[in-house]
Amino acid sequence: MARQRRVFVPGASVHVTQRGNNRGRTFSDDDDYQAFLGFLSEAAATWRVQVHSFTLMPNHYHLIVTPENATALPKTVQVFGGRYVEYYNRKYGRTGTLWDGRYKPFIVADDRYFYNCMRYLARNPVEAGIVTSPDAYQWSSYRVHAYGEPTWLVPHALYLALGKTACERQLMYRLLCKGEVATEGSETAVEQPGV
Repeated sequence: MARQRRVFVPGASVHVTQRGNNRGRTFSDDDDYQAFLGFLSEAAATWRVQVHSFTLMPNHYHLIVTPENATALPKTVQVFGGRYVEYYNRKYGRTGTLWDGRYKPFIVADDRYFYNCMRYLARNPVEAGIVTSPDAYQWSSYRVHAYGEPTWLVPHALYLALGKTACERQLMYRLLCKGEVATEGSETAVEQPGV
């Protein structure tokens, strides 16, 4: 079967997700999460991808990114994914693939999808039963957006549009993630590989 063609839309953000092979673990301890984020931040800076949001789950990850050109995202994922697999295999004495095929990119086509996607990423650990609130999960960008924790992430224009000040944006983001702020047409589905 032929590979599905990757689509690049200039200026469009992308929801990226990738699951572990056979739904297996891709992160086994805190050092693994840290290593993944380090590889991601380096590759994104090198290949010109703005990373806006992330959630790293035990067996998959989600990103919201904006690539600057048609090859930026594929190169970034190839580089950080490859480096992470080498790290993980060496650390745990394993061989072979870690990921279940290629990453899945979904174009963030409109504002509703963006806000729903941000809420989905923040709530993924809650829905999976890992924590009871998004701020209790260490391996997502929730606390960056909700409380202004220092970060290497690039704020998305739609996040910045949540308020005129950092405090306003953080409050609106927290309310959005609680479902207390509806985005117009919030029934828009987010492509979800499952929790």
